[in-house]
Amino acid sequence: MRAHGRIVVFLAMIPVLSAGSSLAQTQLKGQWEGFVSTSRRPTLILIEFEGDGAALQGTITLQSTQRLVLETVRLNGPQIHFEVPLETGRVAFDGKLEDGRIDGRAIQGGNAVSFWLRPLPLHPPPKNRVEAWQQDLDALEWRFLEYDRSFTPETKAQAQQQITRLRAALSSISDPEVIVSISRIVALAGNAHTRLYLLRHRTELRRYPIRVDWFPEGLYVVKAAPEHRELVSCRVVRIGNQKPDKVRAEVSRLFTGNESWTQYMSTYFITSPEILSGLHLIRDMEGADWRFECAQGRRFLRVLKPLPLHKKDQTTEAWKDLTPLAREDGQEWVHALGSDPGALPLYLRHPDRNYWFEYLEDSRLLYFQYNRSQNQSNGEPFKEFSATILQTLAQGLVRTLVIDLRFNTGGDNSIAREFLRSLANRPEINQKGRLFVITGHATFSAGLTHAAELKQFTQATFVGEPVGDRLDYWSEGANLSLPNSKLTVRYANGFHKYSTKDYPELKPYFQELSISGLAPDIPIQLSWRDYRVGRDPALEAILSYKK
Repeated sequence: MRAHGRIVVFLAMIPVLSAGSSLAQTQLKGQWEGFVSTSRRPTLILIEFEGDGAALQGTITLQSTQRLVLETVRLNGPQIHFEVPLETGRVAFDGKLEDGRIDGRAIQGGNAVSFWLRPLPLHPPPKNRVEAWQQDLDALEWRFLEYDRSFTPETKAQAQQQITRLRAALSSISDPEVIVSISRIVALAGNAHTRLYLLRHRTELRRYPIRVDWFPEGLYVVKAAPEHRELVSCRVVRIGNQKPDKVRAEVSRLFTGNESWTQYMSTYFITSPEILSGLHLIRDMEGADWRFECAQGRRFLRVLKPLPLHKKDQTTEAWKDLTPLAREDGQEWVHALGSDPGALPLYLRHPDRNYWFEYLEDSRLLYFQYNRSQNQSNGEPFKEFSATILQTLAQGLVRTLVIDLRFNTGGDNSIAREFLRSLANRPEINQKGRLFVITGHATFSAGLTHAAELKQFTQATFVGEPVGDRLDYWSEGANLSLPNSKLTVRYANGFHKYSTKDYPELKPYFQELSISGLAPDIPIQLSWRDYRVGRDPALEAILSYKK
C-alpha cells in the first residue's frame, strides 16, 4: 500500500526487556503501539500479539482503521522479523531491542523507512478517582506528548511541568477543575488542531438550555428551550459575576486559535456548567446566575440549570445555532428567527447539506455554499455535484459565482480540490468582480485550505470576516482516548504551509501553498441588527459590487 508516493508500512510494539533477555522465551500477548516515519507524517500502528516463541502471531491496525495480519514472525534474541503482505508487495520489518525500545527498518522493494516501537501501557483497574486520573495523566504525558509534533521543546517542557503540578493537586480539586487543567495543558501546543474534545467533536459535558453567539453589539441568545423563551434575542450582561468578555477571555485559555476561532469556539464553553465551574466563574453549576438585557433595555436575572447530558461522538457545529432549521438532540428550541424557512436568508436555509447551490436568475448569480468538505451521506457525491455547477457555468448564463465557505470547518480537502482549482481555467468566471469567496470565523481546516487554494489559483474577491486559523499549522494525526475518563485528545503530526514563509526543518510538508494572506478584500461583519431581520450583508455587498 502506498500513500503520497511513499511506502505505508506497519510495525509492532515490543515489551520492555533487559538486554540479556531472550525474545523467543518472552510472552508478547497484548496490545502494543508505535510509529513509522512515512513521508509527510508519521503513521500510527496498533498491534495485538497472541502466542509466543515460534507460535507468535498478531494483527495490526493502521491509523485505527485498517486491520491486517502479520506473517513470517521470527524471533532471535533481541532481533525480530515479520512481514506484511500488501497489494503493492510484501513489506519486511527488521528491528532490534535496545534500552527497552525497538528500532528498525521496514523495506518494500528498494525503499526503506525507519520505525520505532514501545509497549502500550497496561493499567490495573483504578482503586479511586485520584488513581483513575493519574492513569489518564500517564497517557497524556507518555503517549499524547510523544505523538504530537506541534509542541516545541519549550512548550512540551511546560506541559510536563503542568502535568506534574496537576498530579499533586488531584486529591484536592474537583473533576471539572481537572478537565479544565487538562484542556489548558493541551492548549500549550499553540496549535488549533491539537485539542481536548469536550463540546464540539465529542459531547462530553452538559450545556445550559440556551445557545449564544457573538455579534459586534455583544453576546446574544439566538435560541432557548421553551421554558426560557423570554431569553431569546436578549443580550447576555453577566454570567455569574463576570461580564461576557471576561468569561470569553477565561475560556479561551482552554483551546488554541486566532481571534476568529476564539469567537467561534467560546460559544460552546460559555454555555457549559462544568467549564464555568472548573474556571471558578460560577458558584453552583447546577443553578448559575445569568443576567440579560432584553427589549426596551429591560434587565433581569435568571438561574439556569443544565440540560441532561446527551453524549455524542459526532461533531456539533455552533454555526447551526444561527438557523431554526437545525436539529439538536431532539430538543425543542424557540429561535430568534422564528420558524418560517422562506423568511431566512440563503446562507441559513440548508444546515443539513454539506454542499448545495442556487441560481438567482434576476442577478445571474450562482450561489454555492460549501458547509462541509465531505460527500453527502445520502445524496449526490461531490464530483457529480460539481460537474453540474461546471455545466451551468458553461451555458453562459452566470455572471457572478459566489463560493460561501463561512461555515466550512473542515473534512477531506481532497474532495473539492480538482473542482476549485479548475475554476482558474474558466476565463468567463475567473475575473475580478465575477468570482467571490465568503469567509468567516468558522472557515477552518479544510475550509481554510479551500480558501487558500482559491486565493492562490484564481482572481476571486474575498468578502466577509477573517478565517479561523493562521496560514501555517499542524493537522492530520489521530485521536487518543484517555483510559478512564474516556476523554479524547487529538494530536497533530502533519504540517500545512500556506504562507510564503519557508520551514526547512519541517519538510516535507503535508500540504503546501504560497499566499500572502486571507484577509477579506471587502470586510463585512454580521451585526445583531442585520441577523435579526434576516439580512446577509456579505451577499448584499457582492450584489452591489462595482468593478
